[in-house]
Amino acid sequence: MNLLDLAGIAVRNTLSQGLRSYLTILGVIIGITTIMVLVSLGQGLNTAVEKQFQSIGLNTVMVEPGSAENFITSALAKLREKDISIIESIPGVQSVFPLYETSGTITRGNESSTLFIVGVNGNDFAELERTGYVNIQEGRNLSPGDKYAMVIYDSFAKDAFKNPLQLREKVEMKGKKFRIAGISKPSQAIGGGLITNIAFMPSDTVKELFGEKNPTEIAVTVADKDLIGSVSARMEDRLERAHGEKDFYLLSAAQLLDTAKNVLGIIQLFLLGIAGISLLVGGIGIMNTMIMSVIQRTQEIGLMKAIGATHTQIQTLFLIEAATIGLLGGIIGVCIGYLFSLIISTVARAQGIELDLTISALSVAGIFAFASGVGIVSGFIPARRAAELDPVNALRYE
Repeated sequence: MNLLDLAGIAVRNTLSQGLRSYLTILGVIIGITTIMVLVSLGQGLNTAVEKQFQSIGLNTVMVEPGSAENFITSALAKLREKDISIIESIPGVQSVFPLYETSGTITRGNESSTLFIVGVNGNDFAELERTGYVNIQEGRNLSPGDKYAMVIYDSFAKDAFKNPLQLREKVEMKGKKFRIAGISKPSQAIGGGLITNIAFMPSDTVKELFGEKNPTEIAVTVADKDLIGSVSARMEDRLERAHGEKDFYLLSAAQLLDTAKNVLGIIQLFLLGIAGISLLVGGIGIMNTMIMSVIQRTQEIGLMKAIGATHTQIQTLFLIEAATIGLLGGIIGVCIGYLFSLIISTVARAQGIELDLTISALSVAGIFAFASGVGIVSGFIPARRAAELDPVNALRYE
């Protein structure tokens, strides 16, 4: 018998075993489905994170108050207004985009809603769109002539009050009437699109009403990303001298991207480990099925040996049967996993979260190979056991 004949016999034997084979395949399906979902959505998350940072610009450096390691220090530390001019004077700096952040409550009639407020300098309103903080759906962005105006996200406009906020409608804050100048899509640049109760308004208004005299954070765009290292070093030196201490830290978009990818990678490995346990259970099921198959087909094995089947052919037959179970489970698992991933991706996009389904042909091929490999490894011991049966004793087996 050649390999093609053995494969045909193996497939027929696998399908003829009925419920036992189907339950074994189910165990593989569960493991492969989980792996498929994790791989596809993991790649999608990586792509979404990369797009998010690219929208901000990989040549962007954020100046933050306090320490990256100490939350209490960060909560107490402050940047200074003069830091803006210090940074602007550094060679290689293309633009400086200070943000003045606080919180407040807006009211409409008897209803009120709390929101996070971001103040932006009049000449920096265009930066809101360039860096992806806003993506105007209705109305317009803020303009230098605005004072009591704001841009809000559409989900906040819908959910803040019983009835949705409308474009050009006025709400009250700190005794002033604010006009809704624009309504934006949620930003992937802020909390991955999950934080939506935000209002953007002129920084002069934030300073006047909330007493926020100093920027909360400063975004710095470097002319060339190759200059980030040297420009960051100069910023650190000059700001430390101006402050008299190092009560701030710098974060580049490229650093944040690497950190985010590392965190995602660790989470993916952990979840894949859990999925691997499911597949291990499936592999044990394959081994059990194949051992039972050898026991039940002992006389058949003896007959095959009596008519000339070799040790290698018997072993190959049972290995193919085990690989078939793994491969069938892999094919069905990939299809179901793809469907689940598609549903999750669709629901996420409906919620304003940019999570595209991403899966490469190489990954799918790898999953198929892995599923078959699990079958072969699990079937090796039963296959060897079948091949080593003595034909005379096998024919007498009851």
